[in-house]
Amino acid sequence: MVNKEYWKERYKDKWKDGNRREKIAINLFKDFGIELIPFGFEALSEEYNKESPVEKGKPDFFADINGERIFFEVTGTDRPSVNINNDLWVRPDKAEYVKKHKLKAYCIHILDRLKVVRFIKMETVLDSPIINPVIRGTKETYHSIKADKSLSIEQFKKELKIK
Repeated sequence: MVNKEYWKERYKDKWKDGNRREKIAINLFKDFGIELIPFGFEALSEEYNKESPVEKGKPDFFADINGERIFFEVTGTDRPSVNINNDLWVRPDKAEYVKKHKLKAYCIHILDRLKVVRFIKMETVLDSPIINPVIRGTKETYHSIKADKSLSIEQFKKELKIK
């Protein structure tokens, strides 16, 4: 029998890293004059929760921007081997949720160590190939997005007409 909580348990020691990235995203949007509202399972939670959402892949936040509700998934890494030219990886369930619910959404990809924040349209994620890297001894599944497909903060602001 497959443990449906396998991945959650496997990454429970990374919970606070995700929380730190969420706070970076909130502060960035605050600088834009926009409030990110928690939406996804345990967004902004300080502690690991062994419960699970009813449906996987729900974005972390939403914001109302120029009269439009837009959803955001916060992701990234602080691994020393990752640089700004590497592909960005996003779990398929994140893109599938957005497609299923017909949401306008972006990933906010944060490279903590380099203080880099980039945005990726979920349509771009969906159009990107699936890869299966082995991480810490386990085969995983991600969409792999070329770095040049991401948007800088300024490109993102221009696209959404944020001043």
